[in-house]
Amino acid sequence: MMNKGLRTALALVLCMGGWTSLQAMPTRPHIPQAPVQGTTLALSPTPIRPEAGKSALLQSWQYKALEDSLWYATSVPSLVQQSLIDEGRLPQPWYRDNEARVQWPGERDWVYRTSFTLETEGVDPELRHRLELEGLDTYADIYLDGQLIGRSRNMFVPQRIDITDLLAKTREHHLVIHFTSPLRAAHAQYLSNGFNYPADNDHAPIHYSPFTRKAPYHYGWDWGMRLVTIGPWQPVRLSSYRSGRIDDCRIETEISWHERGKAQRAHLSLSPEVELWEARGGHRLVAQLYDARGKVVEEATQELDSQENHRISLEVDRPRLWWPRPWGEPYLYRLELRLEDAQGYELHRLSRSVGLRELRLVNEADSLGTSFSFEVNQYPLFIKGANYIPGELLLTRRRAEDFDRLMQDVAFAEMNMIRVWGGGVYEDDAFYDAADRAGILIWQDFMFACTAYPSDRDFLDNVRTEAVHQVKRLRHHPSIALWCGNNEVEEALKYWGWQRKFAPEHYQRMVEGYAPLFGDLLPRVVQAHAPEQAYIHGSPMQANWGRPESFAHGDIHYWGLWYGKQPFEVFDHRPMRMVSEFGFQSFPSMPSIARFAEPEDYGLETPVMRVHQKASTGNGLIREYMDRDYIVPKDFEDFVYVSQVLQARGMERVMRTLRSHRPICMGSLYWQLNDAWPAVSWSSIDYYHEYKAMHYTAARAYAPMALGVRLVGGDTLEIYGLLDDLDGRSGVRLRSRVYALSGELLTERILSRESLRPNSSQLLGRYSLASLGLSESLNSRVLHLELKTSSGTSELLWYAVPTKALELPEAKIQHRIVRQEAGRAIIELRADSFVKDLVIEVPELCAVRLSDNCFDMLRGQRRQIEVIHPDLRSGTKLRIKMHTMNQIHRP
Repeated sequence: MMNKGLRTALALVLCMGGWTSLQAMPTRPHIPQAPVQGTTLALSPTPIRPEAGKSALLQSWQYKALEDSLWYATSVPSLVQQSLIDEGRLPQPWYRDNEARVQWPGERDWVYRTSFTLETEGVDPELRHRLELEGLDTYADIYLDGQLIGRSRNMFVPQRIDITDLLAKTREHHLVIHFTSPLRAAHAQYLSNGFNYPADNDHAPIHYSPFTRKAPYHYGWDWGMRLVTIGPWQPVRLSSYRSGRIDDCRIETEISWHERGKAQRAHLSLSPEVELWEARGGHRLVAQLYDARGKVVEEATQELDSQENHRISLEVDRPRLWWPRPWGEPYLYRLELRLEDAQGYELHRLSRSVGLRELRLVNEADSLGTSFSFEVNQYPLFIKGANYIPGELLLTRRRAEDFDRLMQDVAFAEMNMIRVWGGGVYEDDAFYDAADRAGILIWQDFMFACTAYPSDRDFLDNVRTEAVHQVKRLRHHPSIALWCGNNEVEEALKYWGWQRKFAPEHYQRMVEGYAPLFGDLLPRVVQAHAPEQAYIHGSPMQANWGRPESFAHGDIHYWGLWYGKQPFEVFDHRPMRMVSEFGFQSFPSMPSIARFAEPEDYGLETPVMRVHQKASTGNGLIREYMDRDYIVPKDFEDFVYVSQVLQARGMERVMRTLRSHRPICMGSLYWQLNDAWPAVSWSSIDYYHEYKAMHYTAARAYAPMALGVRLVGGDTLEIYGLLDDLDGRSGVRLRSRVYALSGELLTERILSRESLRPNSSQLLGRYSLASLGLSESLNSRVLHLELKTSSGTSELLWYAVPTKALELPEAKIQHRIVRQEAGRAIIELRADSFVKDLVIEVPELCAVRLSDNCFDMLRGQRRQIEVIHPDLRSGTKLRIKMHTMNQIHRP
């Protein structure tokens, strides 16, 4: 029996989706085969010649809603929503308030089909053929020539199906994929569960997302719209193999050290997974390791007498190591593994990039609590980075070059790690390849976030298949630093009030379901397939921001800032071990807002702007924090600007503070790097790839050499030198100057001369404000700190009062274009007055890059800023728009 509450919820969902009753939900769809009369486009069979070791993308696809009669042409990879947008049948989801208008495709079933013809008569008896569907989103039945050959129940698991026997029957073949709505497919599981899971980021009355192995953020989040996508989101191929193939190869590396950071020898142990189906023997594996110039540095051959486990060893003397930023070159070798027959004919080849490095997670009890840090090539690494979410809701929009640009963005901000957060997707191969090349470490979550999950056998078996595939796919990347079971699930079970919200038996079932998945299944998979890589059950592991006694144990998501309404200064005297989430919201820039909204939508509480703000208290919290330290503008454009400065300056302060707490604290991963759609969010890069002000201040806070300051007792300033170089800096001079905001230099002194220790944070001194020259007229003074070495300089401007209390003069800035050419321009700025929080916009260019932004200028100072954009031309007029806090103080 269905209780009254369930009947009411079910009726609501059915009405929203346009369904009339449970009987209207077909269980066995009609699967069309050959082209039918009246279709909009006839199928064009693609001739395929089956050759060993070759793959052919299947093309000439069509799709339609199950109940429709007309077919429409599309291409694969494909998502229904993207095709509908391209055809004009679905509006742009993120424009204005279109979100509600684009939900219907996710509530329907869809069918894709294609045909192909084999060029040869019959099929070569020595070949085997596989249909390889690399990713189906999400519930799909696969038919070839009318026969059900496979089923997908997991977006993250490919379907690789041997179709050799079917291909032998005829030359022409028809492939049909029937996709069931994820909402319909999960409904029976929801009913049998007996209660609605606490997946509150799932923006629907019934939370289907916990049952479905699909990207959680597709159902909505507190920074994202809801778009439940459907379709073959990864390539579909027909591959042919002769005699055998190499399915995978596990690579284990052991390094012998001459001294710390210098390798004497690297031992590579290869464990290939080989499938052979030809009776005669003589097969062999040939392994060759190439350096970056293409020279073979080591090779080995192994005869294959059986299909048992095989191991091949390679030794590399004086290897070049893979280093993360900024320590050195992320050097990559290339491993080629070839399967050959007795005559030396190549049957199959597997190629992998290999980085030789040693990486260790240090998560151990110590005198303070429980450490959480990483060692790379025997050196402790302070983690500087951010949390990453998929940059699109429609995942087929992304290309390999997008991931290269992403890693360039990460490198610009001087990061060495990003966390692939558990509410998104396991990323494309191109993402991890780009990270390997850029020297960016990856903290990799499994795709579970912010809710409890089922623990029945079917669900766990589904997850096991997913985890095995993803661990084996990614384990060879030198960028992979950590596997993490989930995001905030245990924290939610303990601290989010579910004990009060749910019946005791339901809450107990959620608690008991945690260990089988995150404490048993996932660590067993990592141990079995990548034992050299670290695993933690979830993030945060133990610490909770509302319980100071837990701060010294493992990583923490510190949301006392923002949700707890605590000030940015809260981090000054609360050292934590690894802060893996912390953040603050801001609006995207006005040029970005103009791309998804109209002028009548500009305002904090307009319907359109509310649609693009998914955090329930978001705009109110921005305003509340702004009122503490800034003048709150009445004009919407000014408010947008001040929101970005508020985020940028506050978060920069936290990043510098966390670095100053080293070695107690060993990492800073802010929330969040990027956006999946245009929204008010915690990101430092908006959906249109515009850097917000925070991305520029993050680059300064994360610089290899930087300054940190902490105010102690209200009248003493602690000054820290922050250095990530493996070599120290000698001859270091710390100088202080105090300026009046009117421009006069009031005091100047050398505070210290000493060396900076390598790879450390170092207290350079404690100074009273009076001794620095800050004893009076604090609202018209600025302290300029300069840390100067023979190899570079780091500067910091510090103010003793909030920005809203500063007596800012009228802004007087001159600018001229010094040089402009294809792709770049140089702008020279001259400040004829003190300028606070200068933010430069180039309104006509989307995703423009500046060498620096969001900075202060002393009177008389000159700066040159590089503007980079592919559309820049030598004769193009470049329009620059400048915002300053001076304008807010003197409108």
